[in-house]
Amino acid sequence: LASRAGMQAIAEASLANSYPPVMRRDAPAYARYRDRFLANDPLCYGNANRALAEIDLEQDVPRLGMPCLVLSGRHDGLRPPAAGRALAARIPGAVFDTIDSGHLMPVQAGATLAERLRDFFLAAPGQGMLAEGHDRRLHHP
Repeated sequence: LASRAGMQAIAEASLANSYPPVMRRDAPAYARYRDRFLANDPLCYGNANRALAEIDLEQDVPRLGMPCLVLSGRHDGLRPPAAGRALAARIPGAVFDTIDSGHLMPVQAGATLAERLRDFFLAAPGQGMLAEGHDRRLHHP
């Protein structure tokens, strides 16, 4: 729809799912994000979303051989916590958590997201994921 009719045609429905009213506590921040959203090139936006919708990485999920943190936004209408929890359950040893956010964690809960990532990286095996030599590749048996 974005590719055919422009960003304005999808703005309200998309923002209702990704930036729900409960997350619009900071009206100026929401207005800035909405303006940036509307400024997207509709063809590029449509193609990017089409690529995400058509990719299938399901066979790779159980083979992830590194520590994984799956974070969900409590108010995410696009990828709700139940979906994040289900994903984490398919990754050996994954950690699942939620934060007070919608779909756009860096915009809606940047400080909390950074804190959770920092804590996860520092707590990972081998003195944290930031340790030299950590293997970030898929585990292939």
